Amino acid sequence: METKLNNTVSVLGEYDGVPTSINSNVLVVNLIDGLTVTKSADKMVWADGVLTFTIEVDNQTEVTYTAPTITDVLDITLVDFVAESVMIDGVKAETSAYTYDAVTGTLKVTLSDIAAKGKSTITFQVTKKA
Repeated sequence: METKLNNTVSVLGEYDGVPTSINSNVLVVNLIDGLTVTKSADKMVWADGVLTFTIEVDNQTEVTYTAPTITDVLDITLVDFVAESVMIDGVKAETSAYTYDAVTGTLKVTLSDIAAKGKSTITFQVTKKA
């Protein structure tokens, strides 16, 4: 079941002696029961070596989740992304399936469709910043 959450922000105040009322755009958020994403790490205390992150997209709905793109922003002041470490459902990802921007720390992974009652798992690794 999908529900839409509509939200608008209103601001009342005084600007340069003039009372003002400003309304934001309407924000629409789709609330989907049964579609979740979780992120975990293989270590909760990390001294050295690699740290492996796992992202799981679980589609327990009755509808196929079409071509989802996962975006994960890493803290580049603390970690370095391990090139070619991305795995999708246990298979090494083709470089066409993801991009990594070392300047912003943004990893984007494009998945194939996730069938109804299916899931997809992405893993990748980082090392501590030297």
